[in-house]
Amino acid sequence: MYSIIITYNKNLHISHITGGEMKKIRSLFSVSIGVIFLMILFGCDFIFEEKLSAPYVRIIGNVLCWDEVDSAESYDVYCNDELVLTTAETYYVIEEAGETLVFHVVAKNENQTSTISNQEVLQYQDQETMEIILENNMIYTIPSNVGFVKISGSAVDSSILIDERSSTIKIELDNVNLISQEGYNCISTKSGIYDYYNLKFTAVINVTGENSLIGSDYVTIPEKPSTNSGKTGLTGGEGGSGIVLPSFSVIGSGSLTLKGGVGGNGGSGADSSGLSTAVFGSGGTGGNGGYGIKSTFFVIGLQNESSCTLNGGEGGKGGRPGTNGSIITGPIYTTEWDKRYGKDGYSGGPYIGVSKVISGFMII
Repeated sequence: MYSIIITYNKNLHISHITGGEMKKIRSLFSVSIGVIFLMILFGCDFIFEEKLSAPYVRIIGNVLCWDEVDSAESYDVYCNDELVLTTAETYYVIEEAGETLVFHVVAKNENQTSTISNQEVLQYQDQETMEIILENNMIYTIPSNVGFVKISGSAVDSSILIDERSSTIKIELDNVNLISQEGYNCISTKSGIYDYYNLKFTAVINVTGENSLIGSDYVTIPEKPSTNSGKTGLTGGEGGSGIVLPSFSVIGSGSLTLKGGVGGNGGSGADSSGLSTAVFGSGGTGGNGGYGIKSTFFVIGLQNESSCTLNGGEGGKGGRPGTNGSIITGPIYTTEWDKRYGKDGYSGGPYIGVSKVISGFMII
């Protein structure tokens, strides 16, 4: 008894086929019917199997990741066109050395091999090193020509900003305890953008000892609009976040706590007074709470029982309405005063982004 395995592509769209291609398909179909008839006479079994899709890979810190492919049983991982691993997992911890490493992955099962995935490049360029010993009330900037930075110490009202870059940055945290400056995050891109498709770089964060990155609460009260302007109070500031990067991995034997700060309260609305015809202003919206992490992709790959703990900050309270002191409009709008408080801000969550835990623990 023989078995014939027929693979098919579920993504074939008939609407995209031209007239000439359709004639070829009809001819092939006629021949196939004849072959199938002969095979039936000889007692062959037919197995229909969906064609394996190629994986889509991305590098997150020091980890090559991909989504699971339907019907795949294993994956071949290639570095610079050499096979380095066959695995049933959907990730590969990169240990190869070299300035430029090019990776791709192929999905396999007993009967099929997919086409190769997209290629991802990891660049460890020969760049400058930098050391930061934290002090209070500082804004540190890591230039794009720095490829490795060691951070140690404790500080409040300080933040670390990373310039845009094309290559991977390595960051070592050695018993760091940091509370960010108001209006900033602890470790962040300079622009505050964490969209990997906009800022396509990644970071490897190695933690030693006990570390904490706490986004600051926003406590500054927004300035009140001028009297009789009728303006709504200003929105409160957003609480700081722990890490704001497009893509990164957390590795090492230490622990890391990341917490978002509380959003600022909304400002009061404008007062009304005297003979003004202006209506008092509504209260401003409270600021949103910060996040432990804001990222597109991140991986937790800590050793042994080490953990990464994530918490978000609460949203700020809505502002109060302005004083209803106008002799003209006051009597009319008195009953509406309590309805004009600003809305509370949204609380921040533990993280924004796609996470993957390959070792250690993520606690939220």
